[in-house]
Amino acid sequence: MVNQFEYTDIHRLKHIVWNNRFTYGALLCKKTIYIVNKSFNVIGTIQEKFNVTSAAWNIDDVLLYTTQNHLKYSLLNGDFGILQCLESPIYLIQVKDNQAITIDRDAKIETLTFRKEDYLFKLALFLKDIKRVKTLIT
Repeated sequence: MVNQFEYTDIHRLKHIVWNNRFTYGALLCKKTIYIVNKSFNVIGTIQEKFNVTSAAWNIDDVLLYTTQNHLKYSLLNGDFGILQCLESPIYLIQVKDNQAITIDRDAKIETLTFRKEDYLFKLALFLKDIKRVKTLIT
């Protein structure tokens, strides 16, 4: 449903990143990310102050993305947050568990480790997985 997108953003669409099952996608524009389902219905929008540089999905359908200054996450329900501040811009290649494979502007590939408890807790609440919520609290 293209009419749900801002024309000015779609005109500036940089990249589309799909999850492993191709059920959700992230349409990356300059400062906006549209989360869409496989029918391209918008289920969430993220507006950033700084340019979005890259994105990748993890196995839990959590979108991790980078801006010039931060590694961030977004859940399908619209919750989002900062995972880590960045010293310099990086680009996500792949996310697995609590590690992100990245590449920088000098083509140096590194593994970035981050804490994922914050988004796992919010994800468990969203999915109404009380057992997992209790596990994460204790």
